[in-house]
Amino acid sequence: MDNPDWKGIIQDKNVKLTYLLRCLERKMPEVVIANEMGLTNDDMASIFEEGEKIGMWDKDHKVTYEAQKVLAEASKIFRIENKEKGFFYVDDRDYMYIPETFRGKS
Repeated sequence: MDNPDWKGIIQDKNVKLTYLLRCLERKMPEVVIANEMGLTNDDMASIFEEGEKIGMWDKDHKVTYEAQKVLAEASKIFRIENKEKGFFYVDDRDYMYIPETFRGKS
């Protein structure tokens, strides 16, 4: 990392923008993204605003074609593995035991 060509490229903001881009491209729910990144609503709004300014996504948080091309090229260069995370809705009541009485009280 002593190479001056890398100075300013790998910054916290850029990493967050790139990660958010990948997650949006995979259609991950925004609440899951915020949870994984450990960000507040204000932090997420700030990152979304920054990404919109530079054309990574539109105002509805849809990834732009240009951003998809750049991400695909970066994935090839850095050999980023493309693992899919599956998301599905689980109703806790389907598998969680909830007693009708607790210690004799109902």
